[in-house]
Amino acid sequence: MHIPGYLKKALDEANPEVRAQLAMQIARSQDRRVFWLKVWLHTESGLTLLLVLFTLSVLTISSINQRTTAWFQGFKLFGVALSGIQSAARLTTFNPEAGKPLKVGDTVAGFEITSGFGKRTHPVSGEVAFHNGVDAAMPVGTAIVAPFDGEVQPIANDSCGWGLRYFSPTMPNHRFGMCHFSEQVKGGSVKAGATIARSGGSPGSKGAGSSTGPHLHFVVSNRDGTPVPPTQEALSKFLTPAKTASTQSPSDATSNAENTSEASATETLKYFEEIALGDEFNTSAKVVKKWRSSIRYAVTGRPTQTDRETLQKVLSELHELTGLEFLYGSIGKHVITIHFVPVDQFKSVLPATPAGNLGYFEFNDQNNVITRARILISTTGVNQQERSHLIREEVTQALGLARDSDRYKDSIFTQQWTKTQQYSPIDKAVIRLLYDERIKPGMTIEQVTQALKSTRV
Repeated sequence: MHIPGYLKKALDEANPEVRAQLAMQIARSQDRRVFWLKVWLHTESGLTLLLVLFTLSVLTISSINQRTTAWFQGFKLFGVALSGIQSAARLTTFNPEAGKPLKVGDTVAGFEITSGFGKRTHPVSGEVAFHNGVDAAMPVGTAIVAPFDGEVQPIANDSCGWGLRYFSPTMPNHRFGMCHFSEQVKGGSVKAGATIARSGGSPGSKGAGSSTGPHLHFVVSNRDGTPVPPTQEALSKFLTPAKTASTQSPSDATSNAENTSEASATETLKYFEEIALGDEFNTSAKVVKKWRSSIRYAVTGRPTQTDRETLQKVLSELHELTGLEFLYGSIGKHVITIHFVPVDQFKSVLPATPAGNLGYFEFNDQNNVITRARILISTTGVNQQERSHLIREEVTQALGLARDSDRYKDSIFTQQWTKTQQYSPIDKAVIRLLYDERIKPGMTIEQVTQALKSTRV
């Protein structure tokens, strides 16, 4: 399309935010005259020039009535144009290059960067080549969200598998590319906070492309298409969905209302002794065992999307209660493996698994510091609600709360079969106590009591 010189000049003088907003709002116009009129009116130069030309034109009208009508209609037009300019001026902007560039080993929203920006040896082909973005290891099905209103364009090729390009007027000078998805991408306009893709295509799957494990490839480019080093601030925008209204079910809300009282110090310490000292089968000394560092985890088998979401929810809650960082680790680096397999395959994964269990865990420790854990969750013989409970129970127990108890029926640690979907107040108190800085690996209940003395737990 030919751009008239005077309009091109007006566009060139408009700030980037205005141009970007124009592209989103009026580029779809089917009428070229309407399109160029709107472009012209939404630029400062265009508005000024139009005002001058309009004033000169009105002054040439001899009829006073016609001149008055022209003035009235003209000012209405100027009001619309000025409103557009003011709206564009209020447009929020974000610079994705602001901040420190990501490097291997960094974490964003709990996901580890496993390959950085720049020259590298490709993990599949072995070729040394320029890597135009960063790779973040993450579970299959992790939600990628739109940080702002924008446009999504699907892409697909042998290297990247399923992917997308993302554009937003909030970031008018940059473009984004992502790939290795577990699901195909739908193109079109998207709202801020909407899930635009799910990452982590498993190797060999249709959407994975050339990959050694589930991850997200993330690229930031400037306006001319040149890749720039991605920053933590930029990537985190796509991994942190906007806050939404509560999704609690009525039963959850009722349960929460019934369990608002805090557990007393005496109750907490007594329950702590029951479930935190020793193991489930009373084969080890009754002392504290706990993790002392960030925990990398990996998921294998065939979890459902709800399984993945439940796991992320549980890990988020445990992070708040313990302060532990849970990082999705690349192959060979994880220390917790969560297997989603049929119950009849449990013994092929962990030969020591007792019969009759639909969920199971075991961990290894050195000097009472837990160093590795494996968790089994059955994909057969249970419904989704029951499996979600098993995820919460087994993952929590793998942190060092290894024993069951009949003391509290609403506890995640109850001996009885249950479908509990949340931590009770006593559960939260015990989890916090285990990861209190005063509680050290190897402590007996007497030493724990002495460490706490009369302080509230």
